[in-house]
Amino acid sequence: MNELTRITAKQHDMLYWVVKGPEGAVQVAFAQQPPTQWQTLDDGTFPGGWTGRDLGVHSPTSFRSDEAMHDDCPFLPGLCFYAGSSVPAFDLVRQWAAAGYDDEVIWRAAELHYRAVFIDGIIVEAETEEMLARLLDDQDGS
Repeated sequence: MNELTRITAKQHDMLYWVVKGPEGAVQVAFAQQPPTQWQTLDDGTFPGGWTGRDLGVHSPTSFRSDEAMHDDCPFLPGLCFYAGSSVPAFDLVRQWAAAGYDDEVIWRAAELHYRAVFIDGIIVEAETEEMLARLLDDQDGS
């Protein structure tokens, strides 16, 4: 997928990774939690204080029932439909931490998600988030 552009941004306590291509964009967002919220937990919920906030899609066309419509998308010209979920982002932040906070883990997941949605035509609905989590776990063969 050579036509994809990688964009990173930081805003307040949030980190963003965006993969943008001719069909749309995929956004991954993580948030840094205040130490008082995670230091007492030892269950891996907030590795290094981070939590997954969003894995979502910016698309010029509507394809999902719970999308938000925007006319000021920072990634797409004109009208943008956005849909995302924190469910796969929770798994992804743990994978990122386990890999020593290597951003390549996130880039591979975002590019896989881009391909699944925009090229393979897999519509990621809320009930298929488990399928997406399995795809993210199986990044090495893509």
